[in-house]
Amino acid sequence: MRRMLALAVIAITLCVNVGGCSTPVDTGSNIPAQSQPIYTVLALLGLGVAIVAFHHHSELHPSGSQKVPQTPISVILLRTTNATPIDLTLDPLQAGQFGALLAGTAGSASLFDLGDINTGAVTAQYTLPSGYKPIAVAIDAGTTHEEWFVNPSGLVDGCAIGPTTCTPSPAQFSDTLAAGGTRYIAADSQHLFIARDDGATTVTWAAFDFAANLVGTGSYTYTAGVGKALYPKDAVVSNGSSISQYLFFHQDGTSHEVQLTSPPTTGLGPTMTPVPTDLGNATIAGVDVFGYTGSPTSGLYSIGRYDAAGSDPLAYTIKALTLVAFNGVPNPPLGSPFSVPLTNLHVDSAGVYGLDPTGNVVTFNVF
Repeated sequence: MRRMLALAVIAITLCVNVGGCSTPVDTGSNIPAQSQPIYTVLALLGLGVAIVAFHHHSELHPSGSQKVPQTPISVILLRTTNATPIDLTLDPLQAGQFGALLAGTAGSASLFDLGDINTGAVTAQYTLPSGYKPIAVAIDAGTTHEEWFVNPSGLVDGCAIGPTTCTPSPAQFSDTLAAGGTRYIAADSQHLFIARDDGATTVTWAAFDFAANLVGTGSYTYTAGVGKALYPKDAVVSNGSSISQYLFFHQDGTSHEVQLTSPPTTGLGPTMTPVPTDLGNATIAGVDVFGYTGSPTSGLYSIGRYDAAGSDPLAYTIKALTLVAFNGVPNPPLGSPFSVPLTNLHVDSAGVYGLDPTGNVVTFNVF
């Protein structure tokens, strides 16, 4: 584009100084013949400037130089009357559909709802058993296609997807992990996977089949320190419904990987640079890792897509950004406001999802 603009300037200069440019471009124009080439080139020059301006406005640089936040493709308000949304999961068999776990307020029971970004609808599903207060939810990709929950003490509950009542099947069972710590849940087409971070140095995990039979356990350690633990929410992710690979994302940008082979294997996962913000979580879809970057109150606040940077397949850097808010101000669709920061980050082929502080599921285009 710079070369085109330079050529246009040269052409103007030649037309000003060379009499050969006096041939009319438009014989019906009121502009004198000797001036018509100049006006034509100026028009082309203006078009070039406009194209360059549009290009610089629209291109999403890794540096985050774009300052107009992206408009979400969907903003869906969950039930918030006597309930508080606390966790989000995706349906691995139906892109664009999500599940939401809601904690009952004032001692009321926990709830579960299904949503669809294609229709914008949220369908109330069921109330969970009285006294059972789960903190995390996952949907499996098996023939059972159930929703699975775990509470802070490690009690697991499974409910069939779709009905308006929940009859636990199998019966509630223990995840066999130690008491305390923070628990996470994920699932693939064959396994239910539960992890526990003690918040100090150790992550333990247990995998079950859908009949509640224990099929594997394991653990790994990480360096003690502030900001070294797993993200508080949705830090353990199933990467693909059929390969039984699970990623564990830590707040310092590191990750670990468990493969449910026979026997299971544990290894290092990608390391993200710069480190995603700890206000939220990181997640993976295929080979791409996504995380929140920047500040939700000042400057650029974005969702970053990370990928391998070079010869080291585990060294991930930002390859693309979607700007969510600038100086704390997002760009919502008309009539569908939302706020930041976002949490509970998830990605499928239909969108990039987050949960805002007021109970909206906010979805952006995949990038």
